Amino acid sequence: MRIAGALLIVCMCYYIGCSLSNAEQKAFLQLSGLIRLLDFMLQRITYSRDSLGNVFADFSDPALEQCGFLSTLNNPMGEPYNVLWNKAVGLLAVSESIKKELNIFGAQLGKTDFVTQKERAEMCRNILVARKNELEPGLEKRRKSIRALGGLIGAMIAIILL
Repeated sequence: MRIAGALLIVCMCYYIGCSLSNAEQKAFLQLSGLIRLLDFMLQRITYSRDSLGNVFADFSDPALEQCGFLSTLNNPMGEPYNVLWNKAVGLLAVSESIKKELNIFGAQLGKTDFVTQKERAEMCRNILVARKNELEPGLEKRRKSIRALGGLIGAMIAIILL
């Protein structure tokens, strides 16, 4: 019975480690999707001068759709895009520093002229790309470490309880 309990503890701790590891991956995929969205937005507002509604309706990214970011942006209900953007940012699993940058960008979304909007989108994109470049090299190693640490903590707890 003790061994079964110890095994259960190890498995549960490893599962928690896997869950945390998957959250890291999810945040990274959302960050990548946001960069693609800003690239798409810059392209569409620069060359075809599309409205934000058309830009958001035509864009698709699995990570942003799964968390509800894009569905929030595509459901205006009479609200301005800066309000919708801030609501959508709240649904993301990215770090608070990235959310802060996105909220700064979104504060004037749809309220400024074309040139200012383009400059703000480029600035936000550059910040997100820099953050992605910081995270990307060690992402897989960090994910493996989190999973291993979960299993190790479970094993330590099981040894202590036995």
